[in-house]
Amino acid sequence: MCHAECRGGTSRLYPGRLRLALWRSCLANVPGLAGMTQLLADWLVVADPLQGADAILVLSGHVERLVAGYELYRWGYAPRLLVANQGVGRCEFNGQVYPACHSAPRILHQLGVPESALIVLREARSTYEEACAAATWMRRRNWRRLILVSSPYHMRRAVLTVRKQLSASDRKLIARPAPQSWFSDSQPHDAPWLRTVAHEYLGLGYYWLRGRV
Repeated sequence: MCHAECRGGTSRLYPGRLRLALWRSCLANVPGLAGMTQLLADWLVVADPLQGADAILVLSGHVERLVAGYELYRWGYAPRLLVANQGVGRCEFNGQVYPACHSAPRILHQLGVPESALIVLREARSTYEEACAAATWMRRRNWRRLILVSSPYHMRRAVLTVRKQLSASDRKLIARPAPQSWFSDSQPHDAPWLRTVAHEYLGLGYYWLRGRV
């Protein structure tokens, strides 16, 4: 009976926010722990030198990815964009505010990207499915270079997943994390930062167990 009461008391005394506060306190006071966490976060970020490619794959998710992919297209690094048919949340481009119901393809169309330069991965609902769809397009069109755009924290898992799907050694993947990202600009070890780092390592573990990376 006592054990049951203790367990119930613990769940009430240590809700999610308090557990996170305790973890942040450990980061601040345990020597080396904050630095180790920062190293784990840094390892997630992958970036290659920019060069021209056959296409730009913009992974679905935070609007910062769509911004980065559109800018690369506008600057002429590739003649076409590959995007999933998913919403990106409320966002703003060039002074124009788009509601959350707008999908990535619709926003790109309104920005002036023509139909001929936009390939919509209609069935893709995850990083793995987007990687499979992009690899199919590359084989079908005999493309050799692909620029991969995602958020900095998501790049490691994205690169490993897409590279495994490309498989052929003569196809080059160029990793480009979004340069203007909340993750890079946020205070290290705050709540969203910690949750995101933990989520990505869990995602990497899951993808590894499923043979996707």
